[in-house]
Amino acid sequence: MCPEGAQDELSRERCVPKVLKLSSEVSECKPLSIGDTIRDLEPHQIHTFYEAVGHMISSEVNPAKREEYVQRLMEPPNATWNQIMAQARTMGSECLKSQAGAYTRPLFSST
Repeated sequence: MCPEGAQDELSRERCVPKVLKLSSEVSECKPLSIGDTIRDLEPHQIHTFYEAVGHMISSEVNPAKREEYVQRLMEPPNATWNQIMAQARTMGSECLKSQAGAYTRPLFSST
């Protein structure tokens, strides 16, 4: 990799091919699922993760790609929310009251 503080043009020219090579190797790796990525995180860390990924997605210039990324990002929390709502339909609103104080239950499940 580039030496710390390499500022001159010659140093940058030597470093760029190495960075590009590493970048292409990374892109060939199998992507992790969001569940795998957030499995061991605390709820506040999961929220920070989603916020950070949201910022990355917002930099996408293609609106169709941006929409696709948002859909994929939100699949796990939407699935969890749908489970909660299905449970409320079958068990009534009482099950929601039991979860009202349980904000620590992450909507972002690791499944």
